[in-house]
Order: sequence, then structure tokens, then C-alpha cells
Amino acid sequence: MAPLPIDLIKPFLPPGTTPRAQRDDSPSGRPRSDRERDPKVVYERDLGDYGWKLLDGVYKDYEAQIKVWKNAFKDVTAAYATAVAMRAKTFTEVEEQYKADAARFAFIFSLVTSGAMTFLGAWVQYKFVPSFTVRKYKWDLASVMQMNEPQTLDRFSKMQAAIFGNLVKDVGKEIGKKFPAPDRRGSYPMDQPSVAANMDADFSRLVDESAEVVLSQLRDVQMWMNQGTEFGAAWLAREKGNVEQARTAVRQHIDTIRMRWAAEWEFFGKIPVKIARHFLADHYERALWADYIHEVFDRAMAAMSKSSRYKRRVEELAKAGLSDLEQLENLEEDWREGFGHHNWIESPIVNRLKELNVVFAETNKGSLDQANRMIDGSPRPEARVKGAVDTGKEIDEIYGWADMFLMGVRDTTAHRFFPESKPRRLDPLPSYR
Repeated sequence: MAPLPIDLIKPFLPPGTTPRAQRDDSPSGRPRSDRERDPKVVYERDLGDYGWKLLDGVYKDYEAQIKVWKNAFKDVTAAYATAVAMRAKTFTEVEEQYKADAARFAFIFSLVTSGAMTFLGAWVQYKFVPSFTVRKYKWDLASVMQMNEPQTLDRFSKMQAAIFGNLVKDVGKEIGKKFPAPDRRGSYPMDQPSVAANMDADFSRLVDESAEVVLSQLRDVQMWMNQGTEFGAAWLAREKGNVEQARTAVRQHIDTIRMRWAAEWEFFGKIPVKIARHFLADHYERALWADYIHEVFDRAMAAMSKSSRYKRRVEELAKAGLSDLEQLENLEEDWREGFGHHNWIESPIVNRLKELNVVFAETNKGSLDQANRMIDGSPRPEARVKGAVDTGKEIDEIYGWADMFLMGVRDTTAHRFFPESKPRRLDPLPSYR
């Protein structure tokens, strides 16, 4: 086998032991010679086999944990696909052609997908939205992830190391094993329900390839334990030739390493909290509608500030110290410039926002339905709109909700839908008698 980095095998030797230099010309498999008949060498081989078996249990446990997290990610993407589907269904009821912006959808997904599922949101940001501007705020992976530096491939790799694990403590060292970078080639619509299947396939591949970095290192260490005598000889020497004491020491040592990995590696040491997919789908849909509402009014203000028809009035309102929202409210109510009333948000969308407990219902049955949804965990309605959004007061209500929702969505999501994953209880290592 190829020589292994000393830093990779050192943690598995007794503390204070200096690993032997690894050579390229090491024979594959166990050498066969008269030395093999030496009882001491037999004991060393047995200890190597014992270490291999213990580490194999850790290997299989790690594989099982990766599957747990992959299933949790599938719940997230399924909820998002449901939100996209419901939003698309609502737009079919609006008599205007709707052109979705996939980049905005990717941004909203990454913004909402936080907390224990941060890595999934980071992947979407890195793959689809390396830099994205919304209103006056610049959102990129650094701000969404609450990082202090711009996102780079190196930073993403370090995030992978913290989540998946790395047997070599210094992530920056070249150990011949690198975490895979997200593939930015090609794309698929983030605004179609089919996004779930596409995301599952791509992200699952990245998770498998990232986990393989760790698993391949474990296999390398197992081969080193099994094919040579360095591991067994070191532990036998530490226990002064006592085989039983050496076995006990090896087991305790590998268990200590395993516990440290569980404490440091997110996917190995923790389990995700079960996701309420229905409520998460509604939450994603609210975020998509909030972004849409923001976009409608932001573009309206930008257009009016450049329009020869409304430019003078917009300048007057701006000089009065009014915010963009206040200017829009005044323009909507102001007939002097011929602006007049306009259906800014159509009634089918408003009706859907009532079903999402954003806009107050207007009927007794609707109010009762909203109250029942609140009992189940939906939020309390905040905006009052009758029919379509077509008055300054209603603009204030719906735009105000959208603004506050987007400002607080990351914290709300992290605490309610993606709380911190829970440390799991590791089963004792088998003794392999």
C-alpha cells in the first residue's frame, strides 16, 4: 500500500510513540518469513487484527450516521418543493404572465435553511448564488452564514471538515485527501417542484463524496494496522508484553478517539431533530411570497423615480424625508399626478396569504380556520388586506410584514425548524473476544 502520512497514523499509536517513516516500497499484504513463527510477532499481528475490527465498527457507524443526515436533508428539500408547487398553483390564478427568477429562489432557500441544516443552505449559496443583491442589502454566503470573510473554496472545505470530520487535525495540511468542491456547472430551476429530486441527487452525491474522504482515511489506517506489525508492536511494548492488557489499552484508546470525533464532527456525533415538513413548507412559501412582495414594490419605486410622469412627485416626497414605503403609500393615495389606485398584489395571492396566516381572514369561517392553524403551530396573521392590495394602507400592511419577515427569518427558522442537532449516545465498542 502507498505510504501514509505520519499525522494520519500517529493518533492510533500509544501517546509519545514516534511513528516509523512510511516507505513506498512496503510490500503489499503480510510478509511471509520465519519471523512469522515468532510468538511475539503473532501477538503483534493479533493486536493489529483487533484494532482493525474495532475501527471497522467505527467505520460502519459513521456510514450509518451519514444516511441519517441524508434522510433529514430529503425532508427539507421536499418541504421546499411543496412550497414552490403551492406558489406556482396560486400564480395560475393570476391573469398575468409570471416569470420566476431562479437565482432569487435559490437565495431564499439558502436564507431560510439555517441552524442544523446550515451546510445545505451553504451548498445552495455556493452552487447557485455566489453573489446576490436584494434591495439595499448585499447577501452572499458570508452574510447568510454569519461569516466574517467572503466565501472561498478553502472556507467551504473547512466547513466540510468540521461537519464530516478529518482524521488529520490540521485541516490545512496536504494529506492526499481533499474534500470535493460543489459542482457549479449546469443548473436546474429552483422555481419548479422538480427541484427536490435534482437537489437530492446533487447534494447526496456531495455528501457521499465528502464522507468518502473520511472513510477512505479510516480504511487506510485499518490496512496499516492489519498488514504490518507497527501498531501491535507499539501497544505490546507499552504494556510490557502483556497481551490482555494491550488489548484493553487498544480498545480504550480507540474508544477515546471515537468519542473525540463524536464531539468534534457534526454528522458523526449528532442527530438532526425531526422536521415538521408541513409547517416547514408553509414557512418556505411565506419567505418566497415575502421576497416577491419586496420585489414588486422595490421595482415600482425604481420605475417611478425614473419616470417623467412621476419623477417630480417622487422627488418632492423624498425631500420631505419619507422612506421608500412612505413615498409609495403617498403615491398610491395621491391622484394629483394621475397615479390612481392599482392592484399591486392580486386577490388570489392575498387569499393564499390568508391560508398561510399572513393576512387576516375576512369571514368567520376563515378566522376560525386561522385560529385552528395557530393552535397547531402556525403564526398569528399580521396584515389586513381586503381583496387585492390596492391602497396605500394595504401597501403599508403587506410590505411591512414582508420586510419584518425577511429580516427575522434566519433566526426564526434556526430556532423553530432547524434547532441545534442533539448529541447521540454511542454504543460501547464490542470486545471481539
